[in-house]
Amino acid sequence: MADETVAVVIPVFNGAAVIERAIQSVLDQTVPIAEIIVVDDGSTDDTVAVVERLAKAHPAINLVRQPQNGGVSKARNAGNARATADWVAILDGDDTWRPERTEKLLELASRYQANFVADNMVLHDLEAGVDFRVMMAPKWGAIRVDQETYWRNCRVGGPQFAILKPMIRRDFMETSGLEYDEEIGNGQDLIFQGEALALGARAVVTSKAWYVYSARQGVVSGKMNKESRTNMNFEGIADRIEALVARRADLIPPPAKKQALICRDTMRAMHRINVYRASQKYDRPAAALNLLTDQAALRLFCKIRYRKWRVTRPDYAV
Repeated sequence: MADETVAVVIPVFNGAAVIERAIQSVLDQTVPIAEIIVVDDGSTDDTVAVVERLAKAHPAINLVRQPQNGGVSKARNAGNARATADWVAILDGDDTWRPERTEKLLELASRYQANFVADNMVLHDLEAGVDFRVMMAPKWGAIRVDQETYWRNCRVGGPQFAILKPMIRRDFMETSGLEYDEEIGNGQDLIFQGEALALGARAVVTSKAWYVYSARQGVVSGKMNKESRTNMNFEGIADRIEALVARRADLIPPPAKKQALICRDTMRAMHRINVYRASQKYDRPAAALNLLTDQAALRLFCKIRYRKWRVTRPDYAV
């Protein structure tokens, strides 16, 4: 696969402060990138001017302007539709890649004859400007991922295959009709990847980390990422999982369906935890009692607390 080409789709909305950083990380890849498709999702700041300036110096950069803000899923679909390379990869506007990422993913795809490859993530504190840990402990190398394995690793409180940013063969997306669900405000990666596997993607995931993900809240700075556009709606994600299971019922084997529905249930439990947290402002004892009597939410709450402690251990060090 040494001669295969790669297109990178970068959706961005009001990302003038970070978009050059993202694009530069693609330009710095050890394997040249054929197409850098930046989809401006109706920005009102200087994002377009920054991209146009970079495009003058780098012909691979192609700016696509959406007439109005339509959300990240719609922007990604617009970018994917423009791609002509063999592979299509997604990079969010506030994230970056390490220089060897494309080369390593192509090697991985060749070794496993995969059409869907993804890596672990380095979590980055954008406000502090430092990496602070990896998302998953780097112990297991590369594994083939079937539907059951995927959904088992998408639950709240555990390893999150759900937010990985894969590189996918364009011909697979075209022949299968795979697209991002434009009705989803968040959780689009989870549903897109679950659908890809249901449609027959040959997926490989490695615990090596080359994607640098700007976390919603920095551990070092303690500050929220001002560039993040995600507003989590766990109940909405649960509904979309249920819809996917119904839509692809004939393509999802029973063990995978069981894991998908467990994943759905953790999303709903997380929604209830957030409701309890919000109600503490008004009646703390009542909120605590409600949580203590909700067995599923209480188990998840304890699991999340344990994982927060666990990921401070050396296995997760950058």
